[in-house]
Amino acid sequence: MRTRSWWFLPAARISEERRQRFLREARAASALDHPNIVTIHEIGEAEGLPFLVMEYLSGGSLQDRLNGTGPMPWAEAVETLVPIADALAYSHDRGVIHKDIKPGNILLSRTGTAKLT
Repeated sequence: MRTRSWWFLPAARISEERRQRFLREARAASALDHPNIVTIHEIGEAEGLPFLVMEYLSGGSLQDRLNGTGPMPWAEAVETLVPIADALAYSHDRGVIHKDIKPGNILLSRTGTAKLT
């Protein structure tokens, strides 16, 4: 079973400012410990490219779910999004502002638990 997924900053050449921003934001996110925020296992650089390794969730993204079956019934939407709102409140209380909330940045476990990336 896969437990981690790799994410590389997509640009082959990045500015020092962008590299520093990526690393700063990755470190801030990795300090968050909430059941509805993905766990970041490692932050580093390989061949000059910054990367992070995060928890693997086999259910795909909320965007994938919506594309596959269409809009969610109200009860399922509430069950999915209330924990995400709690995760956002938790991160905001700690000074971490997400800036890109969208269905593609919400991952689902095989059992349907939603986690913010």
